[in-house]
Amino acid sequence: MSIPQAVIDDILARIDIVDVIRPRVPLKRAGREWQACCPFHNEKTPSFTVSPKKQFYYCFGCHASGNALRFLMEYERLEFRPALETLAQMAGVALPEEGPGNAREAGLRNAERDALGAAQSWFRQQLPGSPAADYLAQRGVDAAMVERYALGYAPTQGGLARTLNSGAAQRAGLTLERDDGSAYERFRNRLMFPIRDPRGRVVGFGGRTLGDDKAKYLNSPETPLFHKGRLLYGLYEARQARREPPGYVVVEGYMDVIALAQHGIDYAVATLGTAATAQHLEQLLRLHPRLTFCFDGDRAGRRAAAHALEVALPQLRDGHQLHFLFLPDGHDPDTWVREIGAPAFEQALAQATPLSQYLLDSLAEGLDLSVLEDRAALHERARGMLAPLRAPALRAGLVQALEARSALPASGLSSPEADAPPAPRRRARPADEGKPSRIRRAFVLLLSWPELAAETDAVEALAESPQPGAELLSRMLDTLHAEPGLHCGALLGRYADEPLAPRLQALASEDPEIGLDDARHEFAGLIAELARPDPRTRLRQLSARPPSDLSAAEKQELQALLADLSAAKHST
Repeated sequence: MSIPQAVIDDILARIDIVDVIRPRVPLKRAGREWQACCPFHNEKTPSFTVSPKKQFYYCFGCHASGNALRFLMEYERLEFRPALETLAQMAGVALPEEGPGNAREAGLRNAERDALGAAQSWFRQQLPGSPAADYLAQRGVDAAMVERYALGYAPTQGGLARTLNSGAAQRAGLTLERDDGSAYERFRNRLMFPIRDPRGRVVGFGGRTLGDDKAKYLNSPETPLFHKGRLLYGLYEARQARREPPGYVVVEGYMDVIALAQHGIDYAVATLGTAATAQHLEQLLRLHPRLTFCFDGDRAGRRAAAHALEVALPQLRDGHQLHFLFLPDGHDPDTWVREIGAPAFEQALAQATPLSQYLLDSLAEGLDLSVLEDRAALHERARGMLAPLRAPALRAGLVQALEARSALPASGLSSPEADAPPAPRRRARPADEGKPSRIRRAFVLLLSWPELAAETDAVEALAESPQPGAELLSRMLDTLHAEPGLHCGALLGRYADEPLAPRLQALASEDPEIGLDDARHEFAGLIAELARPDPRTRLRQLSARPPSDLSAAEKQELQALLADLSAAKHST
C-alpha cells in the first residue's frame, strides 16, 4: 500500500537532516549551516551544504539536492520504502504495513513471505547429495557461491507442500491445486535459485531442470510479491558484495551471474527469463551510471541487444554510459570467463562497444552510404530512433557523427522537439512581460520561510497569471495553506517530479540576505505585483461590462488603462 503523505511529512518533521548526513559525511560548521566535500562527486574544495533551518542539502558543484529521505535513497542507494523505514526508526514512527489493501491484505503478504522463506530453507536442506549438487560440481560452482546465492534442490518426490500453509504457498506460486483440491509442488527435480528483492527477502524462485523437462528454466508465476519485469537476479548479492562496483553487467542466465561472481566479477545481474525492461534499466542507472549488456553473439543475442537499445534510449541522461559486449560464437559468459580468465573478461568489458557506436552501426545496417538516397535514409532512420532521447550532449554528439557518416547536414535532428509535430504558434509576449526576476525572488523568500504563505490569499489570482512559474508558486502556496507546518525540505519533496524541480532546489540554496520582518513586507509586495491581472486582459474585462455597472474606482482604472494603451501606441 502507498504510504500517506502525512506520515512522510511527520517523519521528516521529527528528524534533523544533519543527524542523518553527519554519520555518513564529515560535516563541518560553516556559520548557520554545515559543509563538506560532496559525497556524490569528486572534489577538493567543499561545495556540499546542509541547512538545518531548511532541512535541505545542496551541492553547488554537481547540483545534488534534496531532503533527508532523498539523501538516504541516493547515498545508501536504497529504494523508497527501505529509506523511509530507516528515517521512521530514527523518528520513532511506525510505518503502515506493506500491501495493496487493508490489514488483512498485509497479513496475507506476510504469510506469503513466510512461506517463501520456509521454502528457501527447505530447498537448501535437500541439496547435499542431490542431483543438483552433482550438477553444480560438474559446472565448477564452489561452496562459497552455493552459500552466497542460497542454492537449493527441489526433489522429484516433492514434500515441500506438507510443510507449508497451503493457502500462502499457493498464493506465493510454490504449489498448485489438483482437481481434487490437494496441493502439489510447482518445482520438482530442479536446481533452485532464490530470487531476492532489494531488501534481501525471497520473493520467488527460478528452477533449472535436471531431467528432460521441456521447460529448461521455470520461474515463479507473477504474484503480488514477484514481478519479473521489475526484479533482477543477483542484484541484492551484487550490492552486498561491493559498495562501489565499476558498473553493472547485464547477462541472460542465472549460472552466468554465479560463474562471473566466482571469478571476482561480482557485479553481474540477470533478467528473469524476460527481455530487459524500462524498470530494470531505471533501477540499475539509479545505482550506477555504467551498464554493460553482455549477450551471445548469435542472432538471438543480437535481437536481445536491439531490444535493450530501444528500451534504454528513453532512460538515458547525459553522464550515463551504456555498452554492449557480444561474445564469441559458442560461448556464454559462464564458459568464456572460464576459458579466458577474469582479467581478460574485465578488459573486454572495459573495451565493450559504446551505445553511441552500436546505435550508429545499427542505423547504417544494410545501407550503402556511397549512395545519396541511402544516406538520406540513414537520417530518416535516426529521426525515429532519436525521438525518445533526452540527453542533450549525447544527442548532439550523435548528430555530429551522423553528419560525418552521411556527408549531409543533420540540423533537423539536433533537439527532441525536431522529432515531434510542430507546436501551435503562440503570441509573442513583450520582452518585459512575465517578470521572471520577481517570480524568482518570491520562490527564494518562500523556500527560506514557508510560513510566509500565511501572508497572502492571492492563490487563485496567481494560478490564472500567464507569467512563467506563477502557477507552480500558486500550488506551493496552496499546499502550505493546507499544511502550514511544512519545512523547506518537505515542501521540495512534494514537488520533486516537477519539470522545474532542479531550479527550485537551486533557489532553495540561495541566501535571501534579509531578515524575516523585511521578508514579510517584500513577499507581500511581490505577490501583489505577480497576482495583478495582465493589463490587456483587465482592459477587456472592464470594457465588456456596461458603464453603469462599473464602480467609480473601476471607471478610473479603465481610463488609466486606456491612457496607457494610447501612450504605448504613440511611442511605437
